[in-house]
Amino acid sequence: MNHKIDETNLEILRILQEDSSVSHKQIAGKINKSITTVSSRIKWLIENQYISSCRAMLNRKKLNLDINGCLYLKLAHSNEDTICNIRKFLTDKKGISQCHGITGSFNLKMEIVTKNVDEFTKLVNSVVVLSTVKEYYSYMYTDELIAYRGFSI
Repeated sequence: MNHKIDETNLEILRILQEDSSVSHKQIAGKINKSITTVSSRIKWLIENQYISSCRAMLNRKKLNLDINGCLYLKLAHSNEDTICNIRKFLTDKKGISQCHGITGSFNLKMEIVTKNVDEFTKLVNSVVVLSTVKEYYSYMYTDELIAYRGFSI
């Protein structure tokens, strides 16, 4: 099947981004296409990595994960080996929900979600003692003004 990212594919992506549990039949009804068309389009979108995964967005407060914040790291060296070693170290750290390489004064930004301030502090302290960390700043969010909404496509 040779699809392009056309308006039908974008409509499917918008619907799935809003609620990935919606059935192919429901999508077909919303966009006025057959279930077979929707199924083949979704299969193509997955195979071509336009859809990287389908996950549930959890309510962190219901799970008693009260602290949400970030940690910025400035590294002494930001070469490929250093980044690879940090990635390996961070992969198993419970509480780090995301980590991104960034531009500007710092090299990395981590999103951290923990049950309490003590867990947040312990996690931050376990990372910032790495020999490659030159400087760091950590913040705890006070309000969520706009929740994650996906991409504007």
